[in-house]
Amino acid sequence: MFAKFSLRVMTLFIALSGSQWAAADDLDIQLSNNSARFTYAAEVFGGQFGPTDLEVGAYFNEDKDNLFHLGLLVRNDTLDNPLIIGIGTRFYYADVGNQPGQTPAKASVITIGGELLYVPDAFNGFGVGFYYFVAPSVTTFQDADGFTEFGGIVNYAITEQASFYIGYRNIELEIENSSDIEVDSGFIYGFNLRF
Repeated sequence: MFAKFSLRVMTLFIALSGSQWAAADDLDIQLSNNSARFTYAAEVFGGQFGPTDLEVGAYFNEDKDNLFHLGLLVRNDTLDNPLIIGIGTRFYYADVGNQPGQTPAKASVITIGGELLYVPDAFNGFGVGFYYFVAPSVTTFQDADGFTEFGGIVNYAITEQASFYIGYRNIELEIENSSDIEVDSGFIYGFNLRF
């Protein structure tokens, strides 16, 4: 089972890093005891209030749950601002509940939300961040009746291009006429590379 999990992770990483449709500017890798998530973001155009990033991400765990997302986030111009804010939307596709004894579910959801990271100069490279994305029942499809993902991190920038972080993440899918599925809830550690 772990070999299949590793093969999926490696295939996704190669596909994302070899993409030619946009110039990469951000690669984020999140790991926990039983899951991995990779997110690749590229600036697709600038704007009056800051750049707009297109992101694609994939989450896998040992319970055979899969979660993919495509997002569009507008970020503030952070050259002289210690508070980095992004707001926008994410489209998620989930295939979860695949272990024996669970109720399998497939869902497509459109969320709104945002993320922020506060990194003042006085913290010497340390920062704190939080993100939250939510979809009410009206923007959920297939088996879903609601969706939330939220988390918080403590970040340390090694250089201007690379940082490590630890944090907490919660992903929950509300299922129509059945019990909710907690896809993930627990501590994570990650690495972010900007280039």
